[in-house]
Amino acid sequence: VSQSRYTSMALQGQSLWLSTLVGLACVDTETWKERARFDADSPLGASYLYGVLPMADGSLYIGTDGKGLIRMQEGVFTSYREVHPELGRLIIQMVSDQGQRLWLVTLDHGIQCWYNGSLQSHPKLAASQLGEIGSIQMYKGHDLLVFSSKGVFLYNPTNGVLQLVKEMRNALSDGFQNMLIDPLANRLWLARKGDLWSCDLDEFVHLHVPGLS
Repeated sequence: VSQSRYTSMALQGQSLWLSTLVGLACVDTETWKERARFDADSPLGASYLYGVLPMADGSLYIGTDGKGLIRMQEGVFTSYREVHPELGRLIIQMVSDQGQRLWLVTLDHGIQCWYNGSLQSHPKLAASQLGEIGSIQMYKGHDLLVFSSKGVFLYNPTNGVLQLVKEMRNALSDGFQNMLIDPLANRLWLARKGDLWSCDLDEFVHLHVPGLS
């Protein structure tokens, strides 16, 4: 694992899951020893991984390059793209909301929503609407903040309304790389090469979205 390039990490109990470009690793956070490793030659069947997301039921979702979305539960791996080819081939990032829906940033299909074993339709989250997607985060537990090459968007899954919070043309090419929400401090952080930009989250959203209460 020490020689691997990490793409994401997530805690599940005392297990630290690491997605890398050579597979999936699990480290015990008490002993800091490797518990398990999975790669293309294992039941995981993939090595280029870009995200891990633990769920409350003990399962783990894995975003891969080539096999799309994979779920691991009790050591059993399920590749959903084999049954649902409309799922993105390359999953770059995953977040879940309060309703246990999975929001997937894909390379080929924009942002997709996976819930209860099937895709939900959200046409406004297509790549043609948003441009190149850099990062997504949940806002207030149910709305979706999207950071893309066109700017920061707020999406309400209930009514399907997509609002431009702040226009930031060519934001990704200008060096902005990631977005993070700190729910305790209620702050929005935007990462840039050699720079961090932060502001009050609610103030930022309400300032730029007219009529938002």
